[in-house]
Amino acid sequence: LLRRLGVRESAMPVEAARVRWTRLAIFIGGVNVQQHHHPKALDEPATILLPNHSSTLDAFTVGAYPPLAPTYIFKRELLWQFPYLFCLGWLMGSVPIDRSNRERSVKSINEAAPLVLARGRGLVIFPEGTRSKTGRLLPFKKGAFHIAVNERCSITPIVLFGTHDLWPQAHWFPIPGTVVLKSLEPITAMEGETVDELLKRTRSKFVEAIKAEKHVTEISGAVKGTLPALVWLLCLFLFVYYVVPLLWSRLLG
Repeated sequence: LLRRLGVRESAMPVEAARVRWTRLAIFIGGVNVQQHHHPKALDEPATILLPNHSSTLDAFTVGAYPPLAPTYIFKRELLWQFPYLFCLGWLMGSVPIDRSNRERSVKSINEAAPLVLARGRGLVIFPEGTRSKTGRLLPFKKGAFHIAVNERCSITPIVLFGTHDLWPQAHWFPIPGTVVLKSLEPITAMEGETVDELLKRTRSKFVEAIKAEKHVTEISGAVKGTLPALVWLLCLFLFVYYVVPLLWSRLLG
């Protein structure tokens, strides 16, 4: 009904609840987010949101402060690694894929992309395909760019600064501090532009933005992360033992 009345996805009650839940998770972790959105990124009716990826914190940051209501493409293992975030995301329409089966994962993405974009949402794809262990930008994979060309939709680069410093792969919980989320001007494939050319042009925008920012991560201190970590564990316990069974009973019942 709300969609028929022209209400944007970002204003939907369920989406508002998801954003507040994700922001709460970031707040509990002691992380502050400075967001800078390009005006055109906020006005896009539907787009592929393309964040760089070097930390678990990336998904939380983009989910909490997106320029457009996001729908994620994520690896299936995250459903049980971070159930308090990705199970809810799956129930709300995000798409888990089996990366061990390339044919099946490509099929899932190709089927989901037109539906997500048609609803006026941002399809979140991490172009590097995996987290960077060093925090440096990795080579991009072609999947998102094939979708952009085939669906004739824009790509909105999202450059994240500081997430790797606050939550590197070796840590179970984030270190309190400040990160920066910066959405750039949306990019649309030009007439006759190939997937490889679009990929190269988009990645160059990331490189330019990273060089121009010269970000220095503000860390509040690892000791202060003890209490947030304990709260995270408590939230995870409550979610796994109380919320997940309730959700499954409603789905099956």
